[in-house]
Amino acid sequence: MNDMNKKQIIIDFLNENNNTCKHLMWEDITEEFEELITELGVGISSVDSYGGEGQGQEFWAVIKFFEIDNKEKPFMHIRFNGWYASYHGSEYTDFDIVEEKEIMTTIWDVVNETDNLIKE
Repeated sequence: MNDMNKKQIIIDFLNENNNTCKHLMWEDITEEFEELITELGVGISSVDSYGGEGQGQEFWAVIKFFEIDNKEKPFMHIRFNGWYASYHGSEYTDFDIVEEKEIMTTIWDVVNETDNLIKE
């Protein structure tokens, strides 16, 4: 079975199994999903996550999918999206197929405060 077929089987399963998506957002796995990916010869691992207390409303986790015999070459990444509120915890909303993209960012860093003083 090729990667495109595996992707579609996984995506179809996730679209029909909201509970599995919730678990994956929390970087956990359900027994049914583990059985499916094992049968497909696919492994998964968490590669990034964000959210929770002190990080605002945004909450997500990115999971990579790879052939069990080729862990270094993932064929798909999925970001499981949700939100967080301190009084409620986190909730899953949806997922997106994503790819890693490196970008350059400019920040403005404060210099030594004494350098900021205007001298007469």
